[in-house]
Amino acid sequence: MNSRRFLPFFVLLLILAACDTVEAPFEAGVLYRIESEEGEGYATFSKSGKKSITGTYYEDEGTLFAKARNVKVKAGKKEVALTSGKDWRLEVERFEPYEAPLFEECPETWEYTDSVYAVREINDVVYAKAKGYWSSYPDTGESFLSIYLSKILDKDEKELDLDMDIYLPKRDGTATRPLLVLIHGGAFYNGDKADIGFPQWARYFAGCGYAVASVNYRLGFGLLLSPERAGFRAVQDVNAAIRFLVHNKDRYQIDPERVFVAGTSAGGITALNVAFMSDRDRPKPAEKDGLIMAVNPSLSDHFSIRAVGNMWGAVNDLGIIDNNSTAIVSFHSSGDPVVPYGSDHPFEKVIGNDIMFPVMYGSKFITERAGSQRAKLYTFDMPGRHTVHADKNEETGERSLNDHFFEIEYGMRNFFAGVMLPHPFVPVHNNDLAQEFTYDSTDIDTITWKADGGVILSQDDGSVRVLFLSSRDASLVASGTYMSGLTFYKKCY
Repeated sequence: MNSRRFLPFFVLLLILAACDTVEAPFEAGVLYRIESEEGEGYATFSKSGKKSITGTYYEDEGTLFAKARNVKVKAGKKEVALTSGKDWRLEVERFEPYEAPLFEECPETWEYTDSVYAVREINDVVYAKAKGYWSSYPDTGESFLSIYLSKILDKDEKELDLDMDIYLPKRDGTATRPLLVLIHGGAFYNGDKADIGFPQWARYFAGCGYAVASVNYRLGFGLLLSPERAGFRAVQDVNAAIRFLVHNKDRYQIDPERVFVAGTSAGGITALNVAFMSDRDRPKPAEKDGLIMAVNPSLSDHFSIRAVGNMWGAVNDLGIIDNNSTAIVSFHSSGDPVVPYGSDHPFEKVIGNDIMFPVMYGSKFITERAGSQRAKLYTFDMPGRHTVHADKNEETGERSLNDHFFEIEYGMRNFFAGVMLPHPFVPVHNNDLAQEFTYDSTDIDTITWKADGGVILSQDDGSVRVLFLSSRDASLVASGTYMSGLTFYKKCY
């Protein structure tokens, strides 16, 4: 055949061949879900040249990681096929870009067991004014008896500024914080919001994500004011402090439904009474001081006390523990001579203590009354010791924190965290090769999942199936809300 006569025929063959070839509409860098007779898989492509399309096909073999193949695309008018070498060909029935299910990234608010935040302090914030003797007598090592004798004749009350020190975590975001109110001890006669241990506890818990307030309250009793009235005034003042903080919840990012109170000695007594005492439970000598909300009565903001940190405190009436279901963690020396561990008159070494003070019920009886479902007791075998968290130098009168301080700190931290969320999210993946992930928690309200470096095959309220396309940068994250309103963001793989 003449070459010139053959040329048009050759061109026609090229035109017909071109007409039989259709470029597959794959975009470079897009992950596609591929359907075929062999099941589902996933593929990404990159174009080299005008016609040849190469990429990687990820085959779902039912294991956590896909089998990857380097492939080329063969596209015709009515079919698309993927090929790899001479022996592997996949007829594509359907393909579409993969769309990951909706993932809602919630902030991690389950952070109250690690002190990780820097802390901002706001000192001497006045929360109320009230008539009383004094509201601060810092611990200098002076004995209670000498203080009492020096001020017993002080019978002139005046208008006092009641103040607090506030400690806040430095962090971004608008998540609300649980509130912890710390109440110092001192037999309702002396003590201060900055006594040893309180700034340290405040900074630690603020570092864990709490808004913390260490409060001063009215002190003093003597010829005209009984210890019971002094104790009730402390309840009024601390209640007013909490209402002040809750009223300013937006400024301090406070959650009124997650309030905690904790104190040592008289502060522990006050914390218990603030949590459990109602107006009908007021001691008779205190009735002339009005109702619990008599201080700052214009502030009526609601709050809910979730738990009490009772450090060597007690109550006059065990029955008040039945008023609500607030949880209690107690710390007490079994040999406490000041506030009874069991039941007795306080200040056992003071002559006439049975006349001056009513019988009180300490941590042992409080825990038994509340029951093991909502109360826990840490007992210290320290005969003759009242204050547990600090040691006193008998020569200088100075106090220093001891190891029990940290034991109390961790115990209270874990107890409060458990009250806020009894069953935190725990991911479960029983087999390294399995595609299914679940979780162990009965407190989950909503949950969404995200697979980086992979795809979500299916999901429901309780589990998710995942296929990772590569072991490099593969991760699975779950995020959502607890029934309590707290949110979580957890890496599961």
